Amino acid sequence: MADPKDVGLTGRTGDRPIGGGLSAPQVQVGTSASPGAGQDAGTLANVKDKARDLAATVADKAESAWETTRQQTQAFAATVSDQAEHAWDRTRQQAQEWADVASVRAADALETTTDFIRRYPIQTLLAVFGIGVFLGRGLRSLTSERRSRSYNY
Repeated sequence: MADPKDVGLTGRTGDRPIGGGLSAPQVQVGTSASPGAGQDAGTLANVKDKARDLAATVADKAESAWETTRQQTQAFAATVSDQAEHAWDRTRQQAQEWADVASVRAADALETTTDFIRRYPIQTLLAVFGIGVFLGRGLRSLTSERRSRSYNY
């Protein structure tokens, strides 16, 4: 019996084609005369259908991802807005409390100062006069010092 390697295209032993070995039959794609043309067209249609299905699936997934991202962004924005509103309310309440405390302390200081002036009117007048003299001399020395520096180049 002949070895399968020795069988050429002719099917006889000993006759080898140039290049040796068996070769697959050549089929022209796209011609209706070829025996598998109907089958190739069906396969091509299947590939097109699968490509359309895949494109639709990708589009659906992208739309779903976009919608999820939009919803999460809206929820985050609402949360940030609520937190900012609460922080503003707390700050406003704290500022109101501080203003109330400052108002009460200022009223107490005014009442205490008024009581002191009523008890010690002469001493208060002398103290205010002394503070005025002290401030006047301090300002005079500052202005005279500036004048002397500006004339000496």
